[in-house]
Amino acid sequence: MSKFSTYEILPFIADLYDFIPGYHDRRDRDFSLDYASSANGKILELGCGTGRVLIPIARAGGHIVGLDLSEHMLAKCSQKLETEGSEV
Repeated sequence: MSKFSTYEILPFIADLYDFIPGYHDRRDRDFSLDYASSANGKILELGCGTGRVLIPIARAGGHIVGLDLSEHMLAKCSQKLETEGSEV
């Protein structure tokens, strides 16, 4: 747990994250997709959360690895990835 936040230890935050307009509707997804498309190698997303940016990059063919402090956020991301095709 960090001294600044408890999001990484509270499971309900991972459940709500995708429904919070401040996070869900951020405009950085398109920027990240465009930037990732120019990568000539693997991509590391720090603070990947539930996969809001990571999954679209993977769908577009990017070789991406996500890292997050919250095991609950990573679990949500993994659940989402299970519903994707094997190419993602």
